[in-house]
Amino acid sequence: MAQLEEDKRDLERQLRETKANSEAAEKKLNEQRQVEERKHMEEINFLKKTNQQLKVRFHYKNNLKF
Repeated sequence: MAQLEEDKRDLERQLRETKANSEAAEKKLNEQRQVEERKHMEEINFLKKTNQQLKVRFHYKNNLKF
């Protein structure tokens, strides 16, 4: 009976460790995802700005109106 109690405590400890590792991995993954999303949005904004600047130059050079 004592062996079963010890096994139970050991399994509960392993479960806590596994849950903690899983939560840490999930947190790290979420942080990485947020960084990637931020980079993506920055790139999109940069490309939009560049596109707008090119449109202005094109229209200016061709004497066109918006």
